[in-house]
Amino acid sequence: MHMQIYNPRSSRAILGSVGVFVLIVFFFLVHHFQGLSVYTRSDFDSSDTHDELVGPNEGGPRVRQATTNLHDEYDPVFERAIKSHIKHGEAWGSPTHVLRHSMFDGNSQYNKLSYLQMLLLNEMAKPYGQRAGWIVWFDADTIILNPKVPWTTFFPPTEFPNIHLIASKNWDGFNSGVFFLRVHEWSVKMLADAQALPSLRPEIPIKWADQSAMLESFSRPQFRDAVVFQPMHWYNEFQLQENMVKDRPKVHPGDMLIHFAGLMKDKRKFMGPWLDKVENMADQWTVPLVNTTYLRDVKAYWDIYGQAKNILDSANHTISSMSGDAELMRPVVKASGNLQNMVWNSAGDIEGMRSHTEFLADTLQQAKSKYAAAKDQLRAETAQAGSSKAGTLDSGGSKTEMAIVEHYEAGVAVSADEDAVGSHQVLPLPAGEPTAAT
Repeated sequence: MHMQIYNPRSSRAILGSVGVFVLIVFFFLVHHFQGLSVYTRSDFDSSDTHDELVGPNEGGPRVRQATTNLHDEYDPVFERAIKSHIKHGEAWGSPTHVLRHSMFDGNSQYNKLSYLQMLLLNEMAKPYGQRAGWIVWFDADTIILNPKVPWTTFFPPTEFPNIHLIASKNWDGFNSGVFFLRVHEWSVKMLADAQALPSLRPEIPIKWADQSAMLESFSRPQFRDAVVFQPMHWYNEFQLQENMVKDRPKVHPGDMLIHFAGLMKDKRKFMGPWLDKVENMADQWTVPLVNTTYLRDVKAYWDIYGQAKNILDSANHTISSMSGDAELMRPVVKASGNLQNMVWNSAGDIEGMRSHTEFLADTLQQAKSKYAAAKDQLRAETAQAGSSKAGTLDSGGSKTEMAIVEHYEAGVAVSADEDAVGSHQVLPLPAGEPTAAT
């Protein structure tokens, strides 16, 4: 039998080797993720272990903002644009994450989705109450004009906890230049669906990479109800060449942001002068939030959105419960469909939303009034049929006359608590039964 003798020198050697291995892994990870830059107020004021913004409730107003800058060489124009966001984030306590190296070899189209997913999962892994409420995405070709406007200005009130994606649309549909994603399981699933789209559904055309993939995914029934679109000019106004699109709203002092989308090689030519304005003439563009129209306009938006959703819910319930009378419900179904399309495609048109909401409410009330009148008429006919039966009995009517009265009564009887129009109808007479005219 061989006896093993403890050798402290050997143990120290093993521990030393493990320590060296850990250090190698650590420095490898630091080097690998050096492109995932993050700028936070804690970099200047305190340690990352102390988060002064942590609140007692999850889904609070705290924000993390993110973008990518994947140019092979240092690009001063884009760096200046990103800096405008970093300063804005510092002013409102929002860390800024910048991906500076592609996460995939030879394919950078889905860096945005993958980076967003990584940030989301990182937040979801934190204890309850310590997660950011939202992640704001901004493309690197956007510039903050008015840093006095926080992202939280546009977030939904607490009565809309099931809204998880807020964005805007241009003439070409959903634009992914600026959007807000709630830190939530819904967001993780939606991004996973969008990332898997090219592999699982290759037959679907993807025109604009991440933008088209996201639109295809969140348009599906399981995601659609959690998405809202707001007016573009609030935080995603485009700087366009004159020959591209006419009648676009102009950028005014106090507006939050300008986006240089679709300008291709001309981006820097247009971005440079705007960056000069922001950096050298900030006072001309910086307006306190209370002196802008944002608070009024955003409140009006959420008010009419809530009214639209409430009347749509009421209309859907009524359509379901009164489905037996298609003719009566046809105007309600049409008005409801028009409002649903308005909410999905043109929610930024607040007056249009209000008009469609009021029209559906009026149409629904008319349908309910007609339904109530029909019920009253049927009850009256039921009572009259009962009186006819009693009169026939009193006068000693024939068995045939009695059968006609009983059959009619059975056909039109309506219970006092019946809500479904169309479930009661006059039944045909039994075969061979003589009619009253016989």
